[in-house]
Amino acid sequence: MTDVAAFGVTFESHDLFTPAPSAKLDESAAAAAGSSKKGRPRKDKKAPKDKETVEAAASTKSGHVVKSLLPAGKKLPIKRAIKYTNLTIDGFSFELRYNTTTPHGLPPGVTDPNLASYTVSGIQDAIKRYNHSGISTLRFEADYSSLLHFSSAECVVEVEVIENKTIEIPAPPENGTSGDSAAPSGTAGDSAASGTSGDHKSETVDGTSGDSAANGDSRSEGEDGTSGDAAAAAANGTEAGNSTNGTEVANQTTIKMVKKVIQVPRRRVYHVALNVSGPGPAYTPLSGDVWQMAQAQVAAWRAAEAVKAATAKAKNDLEAYIIGTREKLETDELIQQVTAEADRVKFIEQLTEAEDWLYGDGEHEAADQFVAKLQGLKAVGDPIQRRAAELELRPKVLDAVKQSVAAAENITASWADTKPWINETDTQDANDKIQEFQKWLQEQEAAQTKKELTEEPAFTGMDILSKWESVQKMIKKVDGKKKPKVVPKNETDSAAAAGDKAAAGDEAAAAAAAEEGKSEEEGYRSESAADAE
Repeated sequence: MTDVAAFGVTFESHDLFTPAPSAKLDESAAAAAGSSKKGRPRKDKKAPKDKETVEAAASTKSGHVVKSLLPAGKKLPIKRAIKYTNLTIDGFSFELRYNTTTPHGLPPGVTDPNLASYTVSGIQDAIKRYNHSGISTLRFEADYSSLLHFSSAECVVEVEVIENKTIEIPAPPENGTSGDSAAPSGTAGDSAASGTSGDHKSETVDGTSGDSAANGDSRSEGEDGTSGDAAAAAANGTEAGNSTNGTEVANQTTIKMVKKVIQVPRRRVYHVALNVSGPGPAYTPLSGDVWQMAQAQVAAWRAAEAVKAATAKAKNDLEAYIIGTREKLETDELIQQVTAEADRVKFIEQLTEAEDWLYGDGEHEAADQFVAKLQGLKAVGDPIQRRAAELELRPKVLDAVKQSVAAAENITASWADTKPWINETDTQDANDKIQEFQKWLQEQEAAQTKKELTEEPAFTGMDILSKWESVQKMIKKVDGKKKPKVVPKNETDSAAAAGDKAAAGDEAAAAAAAEEGKSEEEGYRSESAADAE
């Protein structure tokens, strides 16, 4: 098993006739080749090298096609595809063969380059159903075993279909309705029957001329079927309509929508599975005891590879630590400040001894031996490197924390002016925390001055940061208190008056209830006296 293809594989067919390109390609096939699944044209993008191989239509009919399907050296696992557009043959056969033209040649012990043979049919079924075969695709997969497998064959056809779609449109005007019927007048639309002139009709519609109403004779009233009183009522109705805020006009302009079914074109993509037959793989797959034996061998190989990788890693870690630590002991000024000369010489001798063992007797030892040797060296070297790191870090941390303490003192001192709602108790607690931290820090610095640089430090930079962080959280919590909401005096008086009013109402209700109870009691006594008599 490997992560690259050790031997190349070719695709070869002796009866794969491809159509010659015409001046005008089939529109559906062109759309299927150059559009996405949603029917939108897509930009030309460079196809991934290791995923698909797309073949265009051949210039002439050819019965012998040879393609490099899996070049030697390709990274595994991998998926490959061969595509042809608008095939018209009903079926074709092809073979998968080792590529004998490369320097790799055939695998050891293999004499026949043939790997597999297949026959693909069913293209005519796609043509009968959709009038063309679209893109015929043959898909292959290669796993870590470097063996190529034929996974599927299909025709991808994209066609245009007509579908029904429901939309909403404005409703058409009702029958017998004209533009004059929408006039806000109370008279009929056909005012010409009244025998008046066009000017008189206009004045009547507007309802603004009193003379025009007086000019109407009895004949016109009879023909219109409207009396003088009705005309006056109509005029009054018109004036009332004009005096409104456009309510009737707004109702008249409301558009009624109706649903309508239309036909629209849509692109559909169909996948037609092709029939695959033929001899198949030339070599019989492993099964039974042979398969179990092969699986056991692979498992043992994987376990051996894991042990080999762990041993190499442990050996490299030990070698890197020896070289890096020895260089620091000889050249790093900080390490030289935190170690004595005799201690450095002794530790360098231990590193050299471990290096000699690594390249000599321990070269073929197991991983646990290298790990144990590394842990022994780190037990001496890690404290030295930790003291050197603290020697550089501790002064920087002290300066930063002291500046932060000074800033915190300024904040607490300003609360009386900037945030008077913070009470004196919270302010005093914050100042006490700051003073307590300062006292602790002074004690730690005094203890550190009594220690040598070659000794373990009295405190570390992380100790200072952790201690000060707890004080900072307390100060931020107090500083973040919001100003209490002040209720205006008028609102307070209103609330008090409302409370008094409610209390008075409750007292009145209680008095009424007591009076009602007293009346009921007197009535009950009267009834009892009457019954006794």
